[in-house]
Amino acid sequence: MQAEMTLDLERKKYRLIRAIIGDTDNSRVAIIEKLYNLEPCTFTMEEIRASVIQRKNNFDSGSINLIPHDSIKKHIVS
Repeated sequence: MQAEMTLDLERKKYRLIRAIIGDTDNSRVAIIEKLYNLEPCTFTMEEIRASVIQRKNNFDSGSINLIPHDSIKKHIVS
């Protein structure tokens, strides 16, 4: 079972890497680059501010799915 899950994950990663290599959309590549950058924070204050405003607007309009508090699993980090 573990070997099947590992093989499935490796296939997904391969497809994703191939898609990234072939991607010509600069904005998507920039987003992916930011996700995997090792710097503590690569977003500008304007990007963070715009993201917060967009999320607040989505919340106000009801277009986001909220997770009830009792559905959130707690993880203890030791």
